[in-house]
Amino acid sequence: MKTKSEKHFLYCAAGNYLGSLFSAFGSRNYKIFTFGQVISNIGFLMEYIAISWLVYRLTNSAVYVGLLFFISGTTVCLSSAFAGVLADRIQTYKIIYLINIVSAITSMTLGLSVFFGVSNIWFIFLTQVIAGLVRGIDGPVRSIYVKELIEKPEHLVNAITLNSSMFNLAKIIGPAIAAVLIPLIGEWICICINSLSYVAVIIALSIMNHKELLKISRHDGIIKDLKEGFSYTFSYSPVRTTILFTSLIGLIGFSVNVILPVYTKQVLGGDANVLGFMTTYSGIGALSAALYLAGRKNAYGLDFVMFWSSALYAICFIGLGFIHNFSIAAVVMVINGFGQVLIFASANSLLQTVSDHSKTGRVIGLYFLLFNIATTIGNLAYGKLTDFVGSSSSLIMMGAGSLMVSIVFGFQLKKIRRKSLKKFITIGLKPVDLRTNSWFLSRTRTV
Repeated sequence: MKTKSEKHFLYCAAGNYLGSLFSAFGSRNYKIFTFGQVISNIGFLMEYIAISWLVYRLTNSAVYVGLLFFISGTTVCLSSAFAGVLADRIQTYKIIYLINIVSAITSMTLGLSVFFGVSNIWFIFLTQVIAGLVRGIDGPVRSIYVKELIEKPEHLVNAITLNSSMFNLAKIIGPAIAAVLIPLIGEWICICINSLSYVAVIIALSIMNHKELLKISRHDGIIKDLKEGFSYTFSYSPVRTTILFTSLIGLIGFSVNVILPVYTKQVLGGDANVLGFMTTYSGIGALSAALYLAGRKNAYGLDFVMFWSSALYAICFIGLGFIHNFSIAAVVMVINGFGQVLIFASANSLLQTVSDHSKTGRVIGLYFLLFNIATTIGNLAYGKLTDFVGSSSSLIMMGAGSLMVSIVFGFQLKKIRRKSLKKFITIGLKPVDLRTNSWFLSRTRTV
């Protein structure tokens, strides 16, 4: 039996832990915006499942699914190149307003066209061109906007990882709803619901207290700004290595959504219902990963987290290639989702922490640009590869390639840590905090 003092201690410890886990919610604007984003993300992920299944149902070909993601990814790349520059020049909340209005109109147009039976594969691709252009701006701008919403700088990592947590909560809910609605009603209902979900973000932005942040007035032109951001990004090794690593993972190991519809149908013998729940299980792991990161006090040591989580992520793909049972595949998808979010949430937090404040927008813009170029090429390649060798072999190749990238990145950890040390000290972390931030760092001294 525990004494009253022991129980009191446990309650206090639990309260302190939960307080640190959700510390960013102490910022009113961040809390309002995040809840709006949860609703919007649920709708987006419902549409994501619906469109990928719709294309596969209409064409019965992984090549067209790969082409869908290729078209979407290409347009994302075109606009994301300028997203960082826009964020450094224009109030970000105004950009997000416009993004959500355009997205709502595009989704409703597609949803109604599917409902009335007037859409075809090329009309679907056309709407995804528009959606891709919008998402290319949305990703970097929204990522930067999270930094503007928090009231205390020490809550940055918590805010970024909670943002990821909320997305992955939606990743559990959205695909599960889609898995039920698609067989019962059709793909169109998921697409129309996504259109309505953008209203939640518009309402959230309307009731927030916006502060007009000082944006540096630039007269040198967008191209010169892009060159300056590119030069900074690739001359500072912690930023350069992180971006190149995530881009390679994006190229080799991020096309599972192209393979999954084929794997679901041909290997697991499932339909849209099974596909939706496979994505939901991945979301469970992803949410767990984001909550794990939310408990961290700073970004130091996230380079090592990226290393071991990418290895875990890769091994899951190799394992999935040998699995033909839904229950076992679902467990592997949970672990895979855990590893995936640790990679990319850690990279995002690390980049925003170590980058020069005046260039953060362009760094994040380039991060999204290169990642989207890589995943776009990967989606097209894996679509063709899956049709040629099958989904299981494609998954094994994806896992083996990702594992090689992870090992190469592991050899760069000391260099990243040494080069970024001054930046962490500049933002207020003491050297002793840096040495004891993680088990690995306390045993691999570079200072």
